[in-house]
Amino acid sequence: MKRTQHQNGSGNLIWNFFASVNLTIVILISLAASSIIGTIVPQNGKPDFYFHKYGEVLYRVFSTLDIFDMYRSWWFRFLIILLVINIIICSINKLSTTWKIIFPGKPLFRKNKFKNSSPRNEFITTTSPEKLKALFQKVIGKRYRHVEWETLETGFLLFAEKGRWTRLGVYAVHFSVVLLLTGSLLGSLFGFDGSVTIAEGEQTGQILLRDSDLVLNLDFQIRCDDFSVSFYDSGAPKEFRSALTLLKDGKPVITKDIIVNDPLRYEGINLFQSSYGKLPPRNITLVLRAGKTGDEIVRKTVQLGEKIPLPDHQGEFVLNDFSHQFHFKGKNLGDAFTGSLFLKDKGAIDVVIPYPFPRIDIHSPAEIEKINAFQIQSMGTLPDRISLSVTSRNSGIVYTINTAIGETHDIPEGLGRFTLEKFERSYDFKGHNIGETLIGKLQEADGKKQEIILPLRFSQFDRMRKGNTAIAVADLQQQPVQSDIIVSVADFQEHYYTGLQVTKDPGVWVVYSGFLLMILGCYITFFPAHQQICIEAVRKGDQTVINIMGTANKNAMSLQRKLETLSAQLNRLSV
Repeated sequence: MKRTQHQNGSGNLIWNFFASVNLTIVILISLAASSIIGTIVPQNGKPDFYFHKYGEVLYRVFSTLDIFDMYRSWWFRFLIILLVINIIICSINKLSTTWKIIFPGKPLFRKNKFKNSSPRNEFITTTSPEKLKALFQKVIGKRYRHVEWETLETGFLLFAEKGRWTRLGVYAVHFSVVLLLTGSLLGSLFGFDGSVTIAEGEQTGQILLRDSDLVLNLDFQIRCDDFSVSFYDSGAPKEFRSALTLLKDGKPVITKDIIVNDPLRYEGINLFQSSYGKLPPRNITLVLRAGKTGDEIVRKTVQLGEKIPLPDHQGEFVLNDFSHQFHFKGKNLGDAFTGSLFLKDKGAIDVVIPYPFPRIDIHSPAEIEKINAFQIQSMGTLPDRISLSVTSRNSGIVYTINTAIGETHDIPEGLGRFTLEKFERSYDFKGHNIGETLIGKLQEADGKKQEIILPLRFSQFDRMRKGNTAIAVADLQQQPVQSDIIVSVADFQEHYYTGLQVTKDPGVWVVYSGFLLMILGCYITFFPAHQQICIEAVRKGDQTVINIMGTANKNAMSLQRKLETLSAQLNRLSV
């Protein structure tokens, strides 16, 4: 017996803990403080960003507490679950009292309850209480669900009420909050938001999760059968459309064309059209002509990276790359290909091929000279050795380094080591093309490594880095190479990729239900009321005095207006 009492005591202690309003306040303050932290600390960034921003100590503390992905952290979810339990138990605790009011078995009316009620109306009539009872019953029965009569020696009492159920409005609001929180937890635990890019004709079963480098494997494949895009006259995209097929176990299960705001939905997963882009073209028709006569030597459809042998075993040509905004010697050529001629007697020669090639008479000697002149200057090659100047910020001394691609040199004064890594003919820096550029790697004395960008057009570019050294190109003369071959592209097939946003949120309908229930619950809580009225009819001499009284759990002004309207109506019937 004592053990049972002890168990009941422990159960009551736990119940009272979760039913405490103080617990609600603590949880809400904790959630508010967490939200402030989540606003101040950027979420879902890269580790190196946080490390440099907060330092090693704070980085380790924040990382342990999942501050960098706070809204998916275990402790934030625990607070949400704790709040849900708290709301449910608090509601159950209060519901027992409310339940007795809503479902009392047999309604119990007492006149004393209305004795001091402020909404009160009175009128006098000569009609007897017996006749009034019959008249009033028709009117009151239509307005109120529960009606009871009590006979007095000189008249009667009429009790009526309606709207008991409106006391459940606050519980509807509580339950809506529970639905909202539960829906968000379901989405957080079992949902995902990611993206994927798929080239035309290709398929994948993986997506990259948002705000992370994690890859999620789907249980089906997404295939892009086709992609099309239309444009306005201004050149802005009008509509882009992806023809998608989902395959499960290698078999198509659903096919649909999707556009923006018209997704494909399958097994709770949504595929939205979000972006698109151009890929390197396919089926490129390449034409090689004799430099002196313009006669066609080779015409062949190739892919990027494919080699074309030249006649008479002169060598071969490789089409390397394609760019939509190719910058050459400070000018934007637009669409352009780059390739390499490998000639037995002259070695490797870089070639720039703008598309479309100038519309000129290919057999005109003067125009052939123009084409040849362009491709000659585009075929410049780097010298074997490159001179770089290195200026020490501390001493101001300028040192010269004679280097080549792939070589590493020590910098005097113990300023580190520099490696020249590569040369690019068209280099983008923070969204701006700076043309031909040498790129290297500087390892400073403390071991820190930096990428060094040396555009040929801007000799003082590296000074903006404001490091201990400033590196510049001291001397670089590209050697033009004469070629007897003119390379052009006659045609190619454009190739697009489609960008898809792939989402799953199993709690979304729970959240929507919570919103709808909250609207309904707020309406019930603030507008309809539980109303009770008492009509007393007492015969005094040859007159009958009628008092109309009422109570309501809210909206007393509304009850007053209703009693005035009811009093006027009953007064007219009593004449």
